[in-house]
Amino acid sequence: MTKKGWRLAALAVVLVTVLFVGRWTAGVLADVWWAQTISVPAARFVTRLHLLRLALEITGILVAGGWFVGHLCTVARAIGSVQVPRQVANLEIQEALTSRTLLATAIGAGVLLGLLAGSGVGAWWSRVLVAWNGVSYAENEPLLNHDLGLYLAQLPLWRLLQGYAMLLALLALGTVILLYTLIGSIRWAARRLAVSDYARGHLGILFAACALALSWGYWLHPYELVAGLEGPALDGGFHTQVTVSHVLGVVTLGTALLSAVWAWRPKHPWMLAGWLAYALTALLGRALPPLLASDESAMVPAATRRRIEGLAYGLNTLKDSAYHAAPTRGILPAPAALWAANQVVRIAAPDSAAVLSVDRAVIPVGGRPRPAWLILHSGGNDHSTLSAIADDRTGVLGGALAYQESDTFGYLQSVSRLDLSPRAVRPGAPEYVLDTSGTAVSIGSIGRRIALAWTLQAGDLLRPLPANAGVLWNLSPLRRLAQLAPFAEWDVPAARLVRDGLVWVVDGYLVSATFPLADQVRWRNRVVNSVRAAFVAVIRAETGETRIYLRRTADPLAERWAAITGGLIQPASALPAELQREVWYPEALYRAQAAILQGPHWQVGALVGSGASPSDEPVRPDQAWDSDTLGLHLLIPYEDPDHRKIIAVLSGGMIDGWESLRLFRLDSAQVLPSPLSLENRWSRFPTYSQIRDSVRESGGQWKDGAVHYWLGATGLGAYQPAYASSPNGDPSMIWVSLALGDRLGAGRTLNDAYRNLLGLTTPVIATGSLSSQLEEARAWAIRADSALRQGDFVAFGRAFEALKRVLQGGAVRHK
Repeated sequence: MTKKGWRLAALAVVLVTVLFVGRWTAGVLADVWWAQTISVPAARFVTRLHLLRLALEITGILVAGGWFVGHLCTVARAIGSVQVPRQVANLEIQEALTSRTLLATAIGAGVLLGLLAGSGVGAWWSRVLVAWNGVSYAENEPLLNHDLGLYLAQLPLWRLLQGYAMLLALLALGTVILLYTLIGSIRWAARRLAVSDYARGHLGILFAACALALSWGYWLHPYELVAGLEGPALDGGFHTQVTVSHVLGVVTLGTALLSAVWAWRPKHPWMLAGWLAYALTALLGRALPPLLASDESAMVPAATRRRIEGLAYGLNTLKDSAYHAAPTRGILPAPAALWAANQVVRIAAPDSAAVLSVDRAVIPVGGRPRPAWLILHSGGNDHSTLSAIADDRTGVLGGALAYQESDTFGYLQSVSRLDLSPRAVRPGAPEYVLDTSGTAVSIGSIGRRIALAWTLQAGDLLRPLPANAGVLWNLSPLRRLAQLAPFAEWDVPAARLVRDGLVWVVDGYLVSATFPLADQVRWRNRVVNSVRAAFVAVIRAETGETRIYLRRTADPLAERWAAITGGLIQPASALPAELQREVWYPEALYRAQAAILQGPHWQVGALVGSGASPSDEPVRPDQAWDSDTLGLHLLIPYEDPDHRKIIAVLSGGMIDGWESLRLFRLDSAQVLPSPLSLENRWSRFPTYSQIRDSVRESGGQWKDGAVHYWLGATGLGAYQPAYASSPNGDPSMIWVSLALGDRLGAGRTLNDAYRNLLGLTTPVIATGSLSSQLEEARAWAIRADSALRQGDFVAFGRAFEALKRVLQGGAVRHK
């Protein structure tokens, strides 16, 4: 290469370096400025995190680059001369490259290989932090007698380092063999492979390095078995596999020694014998364990398995007992969950609006807590609108009721309860928003403006802006939390209404695939063996104030992360009492717990609707309202798969801010059939078929809801709402099927179904009795008159519209 070529290459390297450094610096500064608007500990943690990632990335590249540069320079020394063609006038001549050029080429190639193989080490930051700080559960697993924390903290980093060493050794060996073959140091001569002494010494060291990396992997293999990385630890003969791993570890150490000897002296048979012995031992090691496998499940008592899984999935507080019916519980669920998410979305959101969030919540209505659905959908001008639909009530014709701020009766059409500004934190928020409220990140000087525009890819920041202009970003709750606490996995944000407005409550989980002796579950398209609800984040929508708290039932790993972040995660006691009521049982954890209880050592039964394997996606639980209307509890039934009877129910809820998990086992007098059996029996009601056919003949659609179970005064009960949609798409709850013990009932409402179950009434097809219509019309007339006297013409118009609908007996339409 000519001097001009070298200068251009050097200039390109400098430009790329400047762009990389500039982009990284701008990103770090922008993240720190943004974190400063959250809290000082957040800014400190984000800064340390960026620096740690950079340090790991540089270390990985330097180690890989130094490794490859050293080996390529070693090969370059073996090259006597290299000639390349060069055109001079009309003549082509062969020009020999100098040793300096060869050395520079080797260094450049080594640096390139180092960049390719070493980049990505920065992603190890979470493993490095946990391994460095350590975690202790004060509980040893019984197979290798190590603390459980070793498998969560140290083992993942050991595996990463072993894989990295194996990659470097194999890549260097393959590259060096190729280069020595090209220069003739490895060739066929006299029908046999010939290797020069120089190449043999070099290759012997690399073969030894590969063998040492393999040996490291075999010594780690017993830990991986206990961690369940190759399936359940007790399947396939654990002790046999451990013995084979130790033998292979010793054999590979011997192979590494023989490879090093071959590098020093040409003992070809020794080298060949070492690798052949390894290959034979590896083949036998794969074939023998299945042949010698025995049932080792008795090695770990069922009580020990349950205790360890309790730590892995938060089941150590599970209360397992027979269900004792109590008259204080009530015969019917009150309040009852009547509406499904897909039905209330059609009511609350126009067809053109994008639904951003759908959640059940307790909201204040006329000074009383009421169970409702909160639906957030997009509005015009980047605004978002929140609607509240009653979950336990319907109109006289089965239509949904919508709540306003001071409503106690409810409107027969969707009304806006709250409007969010464009700067509010919400799902589906834009990438960034320009703001002049003073709480945004100040754009300020030209340097800050360039850094922010470069990071956010926001050309608007380079245009003339007001002096007090700022920029807001990370307005999506999940993106916000992923930036602040990327070590946790965050669930879907749940909307809650409190005194100060809308807040987002988000559960944060710590998940591991290396927890020892714990059964596996499916988690977000992968298989894991530990799920813990560790944190809860509260984000105020309008102000963006974000706080992360430890859960009261947090495990040692969560506590270690709280210490690592240096104040970013606050203790559970710091959560205000008002917000404690809005923190409900974490659903994703509950689903994992319910799946784990199917294990044979728990002897509970099979989840209703579960897959054939424990690694199938966990079943979604039913959401039921607490009798005091202060929150939800989750409920899921287990069945006897042979008789299709519900034999147990798992209930999860919150008591005084603590997670409470109860397993109720049912006796023969309390059981009910599985949902499919109940649906088949309910569908035999003559009136059911008549009303379904009537809806379809009128051009509407019939939709059966989910089967809901509950624990009441007489034992286990079940009900199923059914919905009818008119041709214009407005749904109404038109039918409820009920089961208590061995008796069935059905009717227009849950109370009607109960009276039918007792034999007091006969279910009929009706659009609402005249007396009930007149009563509801009277209430709307009084409401309209009151609004008119107060001069509230908006409320008057809504009440008058509802009055007309009741008198016309028509379906509820959206407005």
